[in-house]
Amino acid sequence: MSDQLQALQDEARERAGDAGSLEEIEALRTAFLGRKGGRLSQAMGELAKLPAAESAAFGKRANEAKTAIEAALADAQSRLENAALAGDLSKRIDVT
Repeated sequence: MSDQLQALQDEARERAGDAGSLEEIEALRTAFLGRKGGRLSQAMGELAKLPAAESAAFGKRANEAKTAIEAALADAQSRLENAALAGDLSKRIDVT
């Protein structure tokens, strides 16, 4: 189970790094963190099937994965917004 969360986290980081638009970032956010169809939510559905001793550790690991995925998506969004701002600032405007 922990391997599944790690693979999910790694995939999210990779795809967030490759994203080229804010729309792609939002689509990734929905695909990984969405309440109903998100892949992390689906993995959390397995929590009920685990014994109590394992469920606490799995829940903690799932929360860590969620935080890491959110951070990767936020970093990618910031990178794209900064690139767009730099592009806007590099344009010269003739005010004469």
